[in-house]
Amino acid sequence: MTHRIPQYVRCDLCSHTWVAVWLPMVMGDAAKVYESLRCPMCASDSSYHQPHNDPVAVATAAARRHPQRPGRN
Repeated sequence: MTHRIPQYVRCDLCSHTWVAVWLPMVMGDAAKVYESLRCPMCASDSSYHQPHNDPVAVATAAARRHPQRPGRN
């Protein structure tokens, strides 16, 4: 089973954060997605960046480092 990893981006105009692509993905397909990004909140096609302190990304990374095992609390 392949684990999917979300790649978050943040709109520089309205600061909305969302998942742009899920990796693994063919690099050519990911490049096409990144070229055509539009913010789902404000429809801006301005510049974007990957947030380093996105709370969902931080929680996801922590869950991967310490996975819950069945039968253990």
